[in-house]
Amino acid sequence: MRRFILYIIFLLTAVACQESLEDRSAREARTFTEKRCPIMLEHDLRLDSMTFDIATTTFTYHYSASGAKANPSLYNTPRVKQLLIEELRNRADLTATKEAGYSYAYVYRSMATDTTESAVLYQTTLTKEDYR
Repeated sequence: MRRFILYIIFLLTAVACQESLEDRSAREARTFTEKRCPIMLEHDLRLDSMTFDIATTTFTYHYSASGAKANPSLYNTPRVKQLLIEELRNRADLTATKEAGYSYAYVYRSMATDTTESAVLYQTTLTKEDYR
């Protein structure tokens, strides 16, 4: 009987310590931002942060653009959304969250200077209907 009780306690402890996919996603987004951001991806384009909203199961990538990349006309084309969809489809590291049907939002802003506020250049959210 004592072994049975210890076995049940062990199982309950193992199950209780498991983190949900949503909690893990929020933790990983927060850790990624704290440890790696900002990241210069290419000339004039920087990834500032990544966030995760548990309520909507949405990852949001916040980018800043400067110089030639801060031109709003670059983002006003359907090709931008298509490129984001293709990139998302090819990301193997997001397989679990894509299978769970998470959404991915992208916000591109111009880099703020001391005297001006940054402006949103482009914003979109991709859902499972977009990337499947």
